[in-house]
Amino acid sequence: MLTAARQALVDIGAIAGTDPLPPFAARMSGNLGLTFHLPDGAFVLVKVGLMTRLDREYRGLVAAHGAMPLNVPEPLRIAMYDAYQVLVTRGVAHEVLLPLQSAAAMNTFEHGIEMFLDTSARAFRRTGRGTSWDRLDDALVQAGSMVAWPGRQAYGRRIRRYADTLAPILQHGDFAANNIGVHDGTLIFFDWEDFAEIDLPGFDLAVLLLSLSDFSFARIVAALRTASLQARIVHRGCALWNIAAPDFLYLFPAYAALYIETKSRLGYPAKVTERIAGMLAEWISIMPADGDDRSPVLRIDEAPSASGRPRAAR
Repeated sequence: MLTAARQALVDIGAIAGTDPLPPFAARMSGNLGLTFHLPDGAFVLVKVGLMTRLDREYRGLVAAHGAMPLNVPEPLRIAMYDAYQVLVTRGVAHEVLLPLQSAAAMNTFEHGIEMFLDTSARAFRRTGRGTSWDRLDDALVQAGSMVAWPGRQAYGRRIRRYADTLAPILQHGDFAANNIGVHDGTLIFFDWEDFAEIDLPGFDLAVLLLSLSDFSFARIVAALRTASLQARIVHRGCALWNIAAPDFLYLFPAYAALYIETKSRLGYPAKVTERIAGMLAEWISIMPADGDDRSPVLRIDEAPSASGRPRAAR
């Protein structure tokens, strides 16, 4: 594996063929990740595919770096070496995002996320029918098998009508806070291996809010009832996607179902999907049964509005 990594470094011109291997740190997370510190002070990340192929991540990085070159690591090479697929990206020195302990940090976060949403809505928007739409029914069945959800079929019928009105936008796919760093007051977005697996708009923001709220839907609702940073970001995103803010909350089971289906299909461990299933159970307990007007969050009328969207009664 080190031989494969070394040849990749030679091929991108980071070292000469006769140079010793630069100092590196290793991290194993299914695939082998190597951080090489080069003589000029720069560093590169070399990922060796042991458990999964790296094509999806490379395609995601190419698309995302093209759209947000200051915010996404540059992909340098993907190739086969000694039967191993190797992906090389330029390193970006960064600090962890959380906790947001100062007004400056919160401002950086808010503007950075709004930039991400703006850019994604422009660069990753697609026409026609979203690819996630064809998987949504089966995904809801799979998610429903993990929790007690008496209203699943009614929700599925209603959300299907709604989803058909939305323009698809390719999603990062794992837009959790631990995949975001900060460099020089700029947010850096990492881990693009699930890019374009889901194209239901709002999915990335839902994952981000969940990661900031210990995967609690109730905590998200509480934050959105106030003049909070989360509320401002949600309203910005919803304006871009032409989604009413209450309808964004109503989409959470669809987001959860697609998350569970995608992560299961791609071979992620069960603990990744279990926490989302826990959020779905919480959503079911908070939201009313169909036709109940006593919702503490919102009520979606059975009949769609003239635009085809469900009407949210406040």
